[in-house]
Amino acid sequence: MGDLSNDALTWAEGRMALSDSLLMGLDQRYPKPGQDYATLRVAYLRTTGEKANAAVVTSRYIGGVYVSRGVDGQPDAGLPFTPVPLAEQQRAMRLLRTEFFAPDAWDASPKLLAELQQPRRGFSGPGEPVIHARVLNMQKTVLSFMLAPQTQARLTDSRLYGNRYSAAQMMSDLTDAIFAADARGNVNTFRQNLQLEYVNQVAGMIEGPTAKNYDYVSKSAAVASLKKIQAQVAVPTGDAETRAHRQHLSLVVSEALDPRS
Repeated sequence: MGDLSNDALTWAEGRMALSDSLLMGLDQRYPKPGQDYATLRVAYLRTTGEKANAAVVTSRYIGGVYVSRGVDGQPDAGLPFTPVPLAEQQRAMRLLRTEFFAPDAWDASPKLLAELQQPRRGFSGPGEPVIHARVLNMQKTVLSFMLAPQTQARLTDSRLYGNRYSAAQMMSDLTDAIFAADARGNVNTFRQNLQLEYVNQVAGMIEGPTAKNYDYVSKSAAVASLKKIQAQVAVPTGDAETRAHRQHLSLVVSEALDPRS
């Protein structure tokens, strides 16, 4: 889907690396002398958007199933449904962890970010860049697919015909991808948004109007992930902002695990 390749993970890895590489020198190539900053802004949006597109492609490997429309007896048609091999699913998770969810995944020079000005159209306002909300929306798209009831159910159902990646293991790996890198230090603002979005989505798997859509296996995996996070943030550490963030996480997790408290 959108990858133009028969090896989408290698394609996605290359696109993410290319995005990071282009971003490093973007403000040296745009704008040209005498131009406003609109060209730089468009280049930034397209470059980071390509990274997000590659992450969307990558996420489809997790809990994924190859589908063949060949008929019985057709040479090389294979089985109608073949789960993505464990190694490929884990490779996809590692790629998301290091390139899309990591603390430095959205690093850019302060100078570049300060130059992301929209051209003025009438009384459209100053047009300062909205960076955090955009990054979170891109990450939310990937999280929402990975935590969707259909993805969670497919992880479990496909184990009956070859899948070796359980919902519990996937959730544990995803929790580590979002929390492990800064567990002992300060949490930057991109990760604060990501961690709270993740906790809220996982909480929705066991409580609230969306919980009815999840099977019990998925709910058990969600509980295990929330308890893992609860233990990690039990004693808030870090700078003042990080301590406040971890207290917030602790509150959300506690309310999800014991809504009567």
